[in-house]
Amino acid sequence: MNFKKNIFLIYYLPVVIWAVIILVVSSLPHPYITKPSWTKYDKAAHFIEYAVFGFPLARALWHENNKNVTLFIVSLSLLIAGAFAALDEIHQKYIPGRIGSLGDFIANISGIVIAHLVYFRYYFWNKIKGK
Repeated sequence: MNFKKNIFLIYYLPVVIWAVIILVVSSLPHPYITKPSWTKYDKAAHFIEYAVFGFPLARALWHENNKNVTLFIVSLSLLIAGAFAALDEIHQKYIPGRIGSLGDFIANISGIVIAHLVYFRYYFWNKIKGK
């Protein structure tokens, strides 16, 4: 297996798989995925869903930049994830029984930002320890 293929499988495939999962779940009509008690956990679900998306995205772009964290890499990663979150909310407006909302978008962005903070905190912690 060549090196580029390994890089894709290790670093980018998890991002692609999670993006597909998000799109599939977002494409389901509302009654198939929610129950009345679900609505109170909606923002937490959005937060977790996008935190899980943001973490491997940060990891992939960090690796792509020779394991150097720069403002550009952090900004690019946040921009990509934020654009995906916005497009997902717009996409949901066209699914029966679903709505795209600003509150959901804010929960998505919050998950992305926290995932990045955790990832890059881990990165800097290991860099200080010399790992």
